[in-house]
Amino acid sequence: MKVYTSPINSYDTQFLEGDVSFRVSNLSATFVNNQITIFATLDLPVNTTKIHHVWQGGLISSGNALGMHGLSGQHIQSMATLDLSSGISMPTKWGKSKSILRNAHGALNVISWGTMMPIGFMLARYLKVFRPSDPLWFCLHVSCQCLAFSIGVVGWATGLALRLMSSGVHHTNHMAIGTTIFFLGILQILALLLSLGIANVFIGFKILKPGKGWEIAYYVIFGALLFTLVTLEVSKRYFENKSTNRRDGVKTQQWRK
Repeated sequence: MKVYTSPINSYDTQFLEGDVSFRVSNLSATFVNNQITIFATLDLPVNTTKIHHVWQGGLISSGNALGMHGLSGQHIQSMATLDLSSGISMPTKWGKSKSILRNAHGALNVISWGTMMPIGFMLARYLKVFRPSDPLWFCLHVSCQCLAFSIGVVGWATGLALRLMSSGVHHTNHMAIGTTIFFLGILQILALLLSLGIANVFIGFKILKPGKGWEIAYYVIFGALLFTLVTLEVSKRYFENKSTNRRDGVKTQQWRK
């Protein structure tokens, strides 16, 4: 086991051995009961007791070089401010605000693209079958879609902000699909937008890795939407066939007369 200091000046650091901004001496480490404990003497600047601490676990690449760590879940939240005089650690302001923004991004997009957009689609496709002359279905459809798109714009903007705050973190597929959905929403191509929106929600879950409760909650919502979709599709076809048979019956009676 080797313990050393390495200055980190960019997201693409190679963890080469070198001095950091303060003097570190007497470095050593132990590995006991599957836990690593690092010992060091830190010579901090005058009137400085707090340091920003980041911890990670990654793989060893060829040549015993440190490899890249994961870019999802706890890997992008492992940071804190440590007060060496009191031994108390607390989340960094930057890390806390980024965590809040990340959670808001996930929640907004689940509500908009993953829930309200499918509901708006179903309102337009199925509600008008029962009352085609009533403009209520159209008003509900437009209201739901507009509200979903408005929330989705905010969700897309928070994603863009996260991208700017995390220049070394790349979720290419998620970002590409999200941007595509945003522009398709502007163009009102709802059929493609619907399928991509739901797919991107599940990709977002893999990146964020929230608690199981959040995933289960959306699975329940998605299952309810899917069940409603199937039920309404069957009802729609039933009433359409019934209406067609009624018209054919009327035509047959008129022909016989």
